[in-house]
This record gives sequence, C-alpha cells and structure tokens, in this order.
Amino acid sequence: MSVTAGRLSEPIATESARLRYPALVLSDSVRDNFVAPKMSKFARALIPEPPRTAAPWLLTFVLNSLDAKLESPPYAHLLNFMRLTEAAFRDYVMAREQTERYLHRPPTSDDISDYMAAVHGWEVFLADADHALVSFSMNSKILFTKGDGSLEGRLRTLYNESKHSSSVVQSGLLPAGSTLSMWLESDGLHSLTSHVTFEELAGILNDLGNWADATQNPATAYETLKALIDTKAVSADSSETVIAAN
Repeated sequence: MSVTAGRLSEPIATESARLRYPALVLSDSVRDNFVAPKMSKFARALIPEPPRTAAPWLLTFVLNSLDAKLESPPYAHLLNFMRLTEAAFRDYVMAREQTERYLHRPPTSDDISDYMAAVHGWEVFLADADHALVSFSMNSKILFTKGDGSLEGRLRTLYNESKHSSSVVQSGLLPAGSTLSMWLESDGLHSLTSHVTFEELAGILNDLGNWADATQNPATAYETLKALIDTKAVSADSSETVIAAN
C-alpha cells in the first residue's frame, strides 16, 4: 500500500475487492444507480487547458500596497479576490488532471474513487471561483440576477447545489436512483437545475486572471475595478439579485 498526493492510492477496501473479484467490472446500471447519474455515459470530454498562465497576483498586490494601500473594505475585497483567483487556477489544473485520469483509467472496479476525486476537484474549483466573483464585485449585487441564465448565475446555482448536497438529498429532490447533486457529463458539470460547460469554466478562469491583472496596482485598482464591474452590471430589481455568498 502506497501513499500518493496525501492519500492512499491502494485503499484497503479496494485491495480486498480486487482479491475477491479480480476481473470485476461494474455494469452500467450499477454505475448510474449506485454511484452517480449518467456515470456510464461519461467516457470522453474535451477540457481546455488553462487559458492563460497564472501570475503572482497576491504578492504583487501586497507589495504594490506598501506605497499606496487602499482603505478597507476595498483593500480586503481585492486581497481576497487575488488569493481566490490564484486558488482557482490551482483548482482547475487539479480537477482537469483528475478528470483525465478517470477518463483514461482501465475499466476496473476502483474507478469509482477516481470518478469521485474528479467530482470533488470541480467542487473545489466552483467554490473558489464563486467566492472570487463575490470578492471581485465587492459583495455588491450586480453580476447576475436570479434565473437570468447567465454564466455567473448558473455557476452560483451549481455551486450551491453542490455545497448543499446533503440538503438536496434529504429533500427528496433527486430523481429516483440518483446519488449526487452534481455530476460529470461529456460537455461539463451538471446538477438538477444548472449546468456549466468545461469551455465556460475555462472562460471564467480567463476572466478572473484578466481582472487580477487589471487590479493589482492599488493606486488605480478601485477605479479600474468599478469600470470592470460596470461592464458586467445588469439592470434588475435588487430583490431578485443573488450575488451575496450563501
């Protein structure tokens, strides 16, 4: 038994299962009804490489702030935006690698763990990307409105349904036989009421990186950020707007 990347690469239960069922391959019905919705159909996916290279935005922002620090809360919002953007870049790379590892695995019984590792990788990315968007907007209510179908809105719904998975399961909202509140399909991430394609996830990452580039100089960051937010703003009843973190 070895340890890889901080976890057991050969869990005891899997090792035991291999000894008992050395040629076991789970049926499509078992995969779809006991593991994850449409798992048997998830055999290929085109996941873009990171659209750009990450930069040391957080360090640059802090060093630039030594000469011209913004007052808080703008400073705190931007610092958190930088750290979450850097995290989102790391998350995307990891989730992409985990997904490709699953897609290129031999069809053995322990691919269940590889699939769940990929799902978890994307859950982590959704959390950091969504929180980065909240920090970018300085917790204002302007990036999307409830049910508008925007990418930011769909990502928030996907994140919330993943985050509150236990509540979704307990509520009985999942279709019969379903087990996860978010799952993988060939085009991207899906939940009961939302979906985001892998191409769109790469687009979000690209936006975060570009916005971090534009706001890492505190002397001009606030005005630059306001201008960037204005380009994303939508006109809607504030009671219908749902950008604040849940």
